[in-house]
Amino acid sequence: MYKQKYPNLFTPLKIRDLILKNRIMSAPNMLFRTIDGRPDDYYVQYLEHKARGGAAIVTLGEANVAEGGNHTPGMETTLDNLVIYAEMAGAIQEHGALAAVELTHGGERIKQQFNNDPNLFMGPSACVNMYGTPIREMTTDDMEYVIKAYEDTAAYYVHAGFDIIHIHMGHGWLLSQFLSPFTNKRTDGYGGSLENRMRFPLEVLRRVRERLGNKQVVSIRVSGSERRNGGFTPEDIAVFLSKAQEYADFAEISSEDFAYMFGPAFMPHGQNVELSERIKKTGLVNIPIFAIGSISSPEFAEDIVKSGKADGVSMSRALIADPYLPRKAAAGEADDIVPCLRCLNCTDNDNANRHFICSVNPLLAREHRLGFGSDKCAAASKKRVLIVGGGPAGMQAAITASERGHDVLLVEKSDNLGGLLRFADADGIKQDLRKFKDYLVRKLSSSAVRVLYNAEVTDDLIESFRPDNILIATGSCPVTPDFIKGYENARHASTVYFDISSERS
Repeated sequence: MYKQKYPNLFTPLKIRDLILKNRIMSAPNMLFRTIDGRPDDYYVQYLEHKARGGAAIVTLGEANVAEGGNHTPGMETTLDNLVIYAEMAGAIQEHGALAAVELTHGGERIKQQFNNDPNLFMGPSACVNMYGTPIREMTTDDMEYVIKAYEDTAAYYVHAGFDIIHIHMGHGWLLSQFLSPFTNKRTDGYGGSLENRMRFPLEVLRRVRERLGNKQVVSIRVSGSERRNGGFTPEDIAVFLSKAQEYADFAEISSEDFAYMFGPAFMPHGQNVELSERIKKTGLVNIPIFAIGSISSPEFAEDIVKSGKADGVSMSRALIADPYLPRKAAAGEADDIVPCLRCLNCTDNDNANRHFICSVNPLLAREHRLGFGSDKCAAASKKRVLIVGGGPAGMQAAITASERGHDVLLVEKSDNLGGLLRFADADGIKQDLRKFKDYLVRKLSSSAVRVLYNAEVTDDLIESFRPDNILIATGSCPVTPDFIKGYENARHASTVYFDISSERS
């Protein structure tokens, strides 16, 4: 019998009447696939595949609650659109996951092109926002308008079949703007002290809870710190959560600093875990806490839960790179998980207008066409495929062709696989790239692909193998800037890295 390698990560968690089958939440992503305010089928299939991959919660992100608060293309909560949201919730639940929706209002950070009424461009305090749009200070009537919008939108998604209403109170959006002393300059009962600054966010939560009743699960995403002198701290957020937990069932802890929201490869993994840990250590918060931020491996996630730094983990980019991470980890196949590079290609704003992109997952949201429910798709007929080059492109091509059932021969002119990515062996910062290179080498080694080392493709080799297809993956060569005086005295970084690797070996 298989012994679970990550027992804490895969211990179920009961929240009201819901059971989370594990402690992994698929976080809301910045994916805006809507047509005239309606999510398209692509979006439904993208979220369904997250559920198919084994996450306990799958979240529809950036669902704006009101005109005047849209910082992304709006998702209209109309009667006509109810069917697509019901289909989305059902597609997630079909695979044993809970369907969540993240409700948000942009406040002073709204984008004018996504809103029609300038009279509703408002925030805690008057300002001109980062896009040059004038923002007025909210009145109590404005607050009532926004609260009612949160109530109505939450009720709409519950009617559509969503299990969890996830209210966004972080990342500099409206409710976080009220919490922050930098954006909340009010002198009335909604500004000044922490008690006053959290009054409006708590009122939103209270009213949503009253509207939905005691059986419905309501959660919040909140920034654990502003990471600025004078900004709110984890201890402040613990005080806020000690009040919010009367209405919210669990909290996801992120960061107000953009670099800590989307930690690049130069930052340590789990950059926000210390925030969730500090919040829990105050002893003020009794609801489950989920940590988010570059939590990319089941080993790390297991350690976070086991150590008590958080009760669960929320993963975004890791589940973009490999939606099957939870399922593979549960089955003891962690070596088969595709590592996230933290390259931030997926956060490219152009993704709102074209196919969502991941540097290591070419099947992203295409799974329904390229092998429904799987990352493999059998070819109609078996062919002989010759691949020239053992770098990342050549290895991935060989792995894919072999998985589809083809007879594959890969020829590499050196005695090592990895191509230019081998430089990461000598660079302590590029550990994410090194993990991906090692994953490809490991995956290739366990496949049926034949590899010829220290070889070049010749007429005789082609005549001997007689391929039906040849894929050229010989990589790139650095451009020598001979127009720069003294260039002949310089060395390209790759040669330095490879020299270091040779010396170490």
